[in-house]
This record gives sequence, structure tokens and C-alpha cells, in this order.
Amino acid sequence: MSSLQLLALVLIIILGFVQIGRGGTESLCPENAFEGTRTDVGSFGLALYSGMFAYGGWNLPRAIVISLPMVTVAYVLTNLVYFTTISPEEMVASEAVAVVRLRA
Repeated sequence: MSSLQLLALVLIIILGFVQIGRGGTESLCPENAFEGTRTDVGSFGLALYSGMFAYGGWNLPRAIVISLPMVTVAYVLTNLVYFTTISPEEMVASEAVAVVRLRA
């Protein structure tokens, strides 16, 4: 099941890069997109640790080394793709971002 989920994400990422190639970059850097966010190293480390703990395999070093970077890259690329295909306003208004009707 995990491989099917990863395959779906890879398909979304490929389609997103096609959208980038077509010039769909207007939503990538909206002004004030990161206003009010915390950027200190401690917050980043806490977020990673929380993710590893929720994963359930946090005490398996091999699982951490293999899966955490792979999942991080997949989801960062997926979010990049979302910003190339839908506007931030559409994203906020949507309950499920991945199924929003794409712009022509």
C-alpha cells in the first residue's frame, strides 16, 4: 500500500513539473507566505523528532536514515507542485488540496 501511495505522489510531482514547464509559477512565492512562522533550529528539530515519534519507527536507525529523507523529499516536491497548480486562496478554501479542479 505504501508503494502505491508513493507512486501516486510521484505522478503528482511529474505533473507538477509539467505545469512548471508550462509557466505555472505565479503562486510559488506569494508575498508574506511565511509571515509569523518560526525559523529557529530548535523548532525544526522538534518538528523532525515529532514526525519520527509519530512514525513509530523512531528507534530504528536504518528506518530513519532511509525513510525520513525519502518521505521529506516526496512531500516537499508534492507541496511545490500544489503551489504551481492552485493559488493559495484555493488551497485555503479546499478541504482536500489534491482533488481541487486544476486551472486550464
